[in-house]
Amino acid sequence: MDGYPYWRMGIIVVLIIWNGAVSAAHAAFESINESQIRKRLEGNEDNKRALQILAMLEEPSRYINLFEVLISGTSMIIGMLFTSGFYVRAFKLLQSYNEFFHIHLLVSKILALLITVLFICLVIFIGNVLPRKLAKVRAEKCVFYLYGVLYHSYRVLKPFIVFINGLTKLAFWILRIKEDKDEENVTEDEIISIVNEGYEQGVLEDTEAEMISNIIEFDEKEVMDIMTHRKKVVSIDASLTVEEAMQFVMQQQFSRFPVCEETIDNIVGILHIRDLMKYYISGEDRTAVVRDICGEPYLVPDTQPIDVLWNDMRSRKMHMAIAIDEYGQTAGLVAMEDILEEIVGAISDEYDVDEKMIIKQMEGRFLMKGMTPLEEVEEALNIEMNQEDFETLNGFLVSMLGHIPSEDEKAVFSYMGYKFHIVDVSDKMIRYVRVVKE
Repeated sequence: MDGYPYWRMGIIVVLIIWNGAVSAAHAAFESINESQIRKRLEGNEDNKRALQILAMLEEPSRYINLFEVLISGTSMIIGMLFTSGFYVRAFKLLQSYNEFFHIHLLVSKILALLITVLFICLVIFIGNVLPRKLAKVRAEKCVFYLYGVLYHSYRVLKPFIVFINGLTKLAFWILRIKEDKDEENVTEDEIISIVNEGYEQGVLEDTEAEMISNIIEFDEKEVMDIMTHRKKVVSIDASLTVEEAMQFVMQQQFSRFPVCEETIDNIVGILHIRDLMKYYISGEDRTAVVRDICGEPYLVPDTQPIDVLWNDMRSRKMHMAIAIDEYGQTAGLVAMEDILEEIVGAISDEYDVDEKMIIKQMEGRFLMKGMTPLEEVEEALNIEMNQEDFETLNGFLVSMLGHIPSEDEKAVFSYMGYKFHIVDVSDKMIRYVRVVKE
């Protein structure tokens, strides 16, 4: 800008860059945790910088004051250098064009003010907001890059920071406010890291470590993650008589059944085998239909968090919920037991059959069910598969084929050094797949 000293602009640019670096370091120290730094020390105990950063993290209040002093001081200097002459020069520049555009005096003042405000916003964005956002994404790298600058800044400003700490304590004493001790912020990742370390060192059993991890991740899961898919739901027809219903449930291994009319998408109730037995034993009209003796269904969206569902089911005293998708169709069902299993692991009873999803026939040859989770397939074959869009081998194979195979189709294709032979297809699902190493 005409008449604005270049030396002043140069100093302002340097100060903005400095302020951005300090803001980035501040955000990085707020985001990073000790476990990340300790990983750097594994196998390299002589990492001096990592040890010094750990020491900083153990005394956060000391360095928080350093950040405040540096950011506040730099911002004040930028403000004095920038705003003191910028508005006047912006106004004079606009006035110099007055003879061409005939700008009114008041309009020139308003425009000069708007230009000044715009530049201030730009300075704040470049010198504070953007560096903080970027530093939070790359917190560990940022801390290691900027540690030296902060360490030497602290040594230079230590007397001033000690003086500010003293004033703070004096103010708290005068106001009779009890100063809080530094609270250690522990993130979920840190807890999981501690649990894994405890398991590796033998302090925690496998089941204990798994349970703690499951509890931490409990609120991150939704109904669709744990529900029994509609394809595997065993339902009972609402038009069956009590006599027919008794014959049906005696062949099953469940105590509760969704009651549907015509299709699984029209669930009208939940039948508990206890209610059916009471009605049957009472000797009342056994030609009565299931629709008349079942309870109301409990419908929930399949996107509901399972911690919310858990509380709702407890308060309503419900043991089974029907999951509904975004189109209003039945997505599946979830029982109280399914939610508990997300914490304590699989719960088996005397009626549960331990089905093997993967049968190893010989070295490099497997027979797999279509509903095998991709995680188990990866583990068995020691390969990586796309798990972002699919959960089961069936979904993955259908995607690879590009269509739903017909019941008599025996497709074969190769993937990651293995040949996948589709053996059996029924009800639009791949039931069995033979996998052979090439």
